[in-house]
Formats: sequence, C-alpha cells, structure tokens
Amino acid sequence: KTARGESGAKYSKPNKPKVYATVEDLKAACPKTVEAVYQYTNPDTNRIDMLVIRIQTAEGKTFRQCRPCNGGFEMKAPEKPWPLYNRGRVSQADTAIVVKGNKNVHALTDYGYIATTSPGGAGKAQYADWNLLAGKNVILWPDNDEPGRKYAEDVAAICTKLNPPATAKIIELPGLPEGGDIYDYLEKRDAVESETLKENIETLADEAEFYELPKAESPTPPPEDPEPTSDQPDRCLCPDSDLATRRTLIT
Repeated sequence: KTARGESGAKYSKPNKPKVYATVEDLKAACPKTVEAVYQYTNPDTNRIDMLVIRIQTAEGKTFRQCRPCNGGFEMKAPEKPWPLYNRGRVSQADTAIVVKGNKNVHALTDYGYIATTSPGGAGKAQYADWNLLAGKNVILWPDNDEPGRKYAEDVAAICTKLNPPATAKIIELPGLPEGGDIYDYLEKRDAVESETLKENIETLADEAEFYELPKAESPTPPPEDPEPTSDQPDRCLCPDSDLATRRTLIT
C-alpha cells in the first residue's frame, strides 16, 4: 500500500502482520507438514510469550516464530531478548541441560532430565535472556558439527558472565555421526536400560571440565621511556586506566 506524505511524495505503508485467532489457525497457514508446536510459557503469568512451529518440507525442516497479540497470534518473532524454553521447570532446578533445539529438550525430558534451549538455534544465542540460569550448574550437549559446538561455546560464555555466574560444562557425546545430536544418541541406545543410560550420561558430566572463558592475549608492552636528561623536561608518567520431569542431573 502507498500513501502520500506532507510533501505529496508517495511512500509505502508497512503491512501489518496477519492475526491468527488460534494456534490451529497458525498451523493451517503453514506450508507442508507441521511436526510440532513449541510453546514458550511464562511461569509467572502462565501465558504464552512465544511459539515456535517446526515444519517439515521436501527440502528439510524449517521453523516459524510467532508471538501473541490482541486477538490471537502473529507469525512474527517477539521483541528481543527471547525467552528460554521450559522456564517453569528450569527455574526450580539447580542443574539444567542446554541443547540446541526443542526436540532435544523433549528427548531428555523422557529420561527425567531438566533441559532448555533458546529460539533461533545456532548463531542466535545472544538474542535470548539467559538470566534464568544464573548461579546454576549448566551442562551443554552440542550437536556434532561446527554450528552446534559454536552454539554451546556461545552459551557457556554467556552463562559464566551472569550474576551470579553459572558453572558450565560442555560434554562431547561419544559415537555421534556428523551432525548428530542428543536425540540421536538416546535413540541409538533405546535398548539400553534407562538407569544404566543415566549412569553413563552422568559419568560423562562428572568427567567433563568446567568451561573457562578464553584468556585474552597480552598486549605488547609499549617501549620504555628514555631516562630524562638535562635537555629533556621532566614528565608525569601516569598509567592508563513445559514438561514433566522425574529427576535432575546432579554434578
């Protein structure tokens, strides 16, 4: 749509996002097959702050971010910072597992663990509000690829800067194929007794080292000032100045 300003010049009016009255209406508007709808519920208000819709197409999976509005929902991401997933359970836990993707959160929930993730996946960790993890023990299980490892490192770095800082460990899952994740790890070991699998996972967590921020390289010191001489004036040298859980992973 176009309109005219005070000078008479034409300009384009931004189109308002379409409002969908219900979640079912949102799903019906999505292309191809909707595999899941993930609700980011605020534990204080019990209201939905954000929806993420997982869609399967011929080219692979894709996602739609949605937000509540007057009259329903808009197919548009909410304002940043974005909420974490599964906040109600995470807020009550001393230890939380961070993975990339809501599907992985649900896979861990089936084994009694409390897990979370941030919207947008790899490369967008900085857009989420991680303050919920302040002071907690955080276990990060990255996907077995470069984006997954980078996501885990980004989150670990953010967690160690919280107030109070969280302790963070990054665990490399053995035997994962390239691009594999915690869902693949658990599915491959589906025949293993649940308690045995938990013991194996907790052993990996116990043996992992705590994450530390990379140390910045020391700058090259400036050359020393020469000793003042009779033809040099003295100077002042001043220095520059929503999910059911059964058990919490304990480390």
